[in-house]
Amino acid sequence: MASKTLRWMLYVAAVILIGVGILYFMASYYAPIRLIIGGVFVITALLIIFFNRERKPEEIVREPQILGELKVKELRCPNCGAVLDADAIHVHEGVSIAKCKYCGKSFSVTEEPTW
Repeated sequence: MASKTLRWMLYVAAVILIGVGILYFMASYYAPIRLIIGGVFVITALLIIFFNRERKPEEIVREPQILGELKVKELRCPNCGAVLDADAIHVHEGVSIAKCKYCGKSFSVTEEPTW
């Protein structure tokens, strides 16, 4: 992504190109080739504006799939051995992380394979 300064400089350049293109359109009365040159300036400016626009990031949502029998096991802290409840688990950047409320250690929760 371009910085804001570069983005604004490209917009200013596009406005200037449109202005020059309009001048060439007006001058095409004397030389018809100027109509084509003006069109090239305007099309170039429109392409700069199109590719310079700010795009919103695409949101990807994944739903968990449970394929087999679900067995719930007791979750214990690997550091102190305390039993943890479901409120201790949260998802951060796609990884399930549990934080022990007794010793304060954080660890990732992994799912065992179903085979």
